[in-house]
Amino acid sequence: MYNVNGEKGWAYGDSDYIAFRTSTSIIFVSTDILKEYGEKIIEGKDTLYGIKNKPKEYYKPYCRDGNKEVIFKCPTTDMIELSSFIIDLKESVE
Repeated sequence: MYNVNGEKGWAYGDSDYIAFRTSTSIIFVSTDILKEYGEKIIEGKDTLYGIKNKPKEYYKPYCRDGNKEVIFKCPTTDMIELSSFIIDLKESVE
C-alpha cells in the first residue's frame, strides 16, 4: 500500500483503474475498490520488516530489505472478484 519511499503507493495515484496481467487475461480493478480492499486486508496486522523474500502466506503485510514499502500478496482470484471488467487475451487474439 506504500511505495519504497514509505509514501502512498500507486493505488493512491490519479488512475481510475489498475490492470493486472495474467497469462490469459487483463484484470481491471477500480483504484477506489483496490484501496479499500488493501486497507482492510492489512488493518491491525503487524508488518514484517527487512525481509529478503516475500512471505509464502497471503494477506501478510511486509517490507523488503532496504525499503520503506508496505505490500502484501493476494491470490489472483481476489482481483477477479474485485474487477470492474476483464479482457480475455485468448479471445482478443483470435
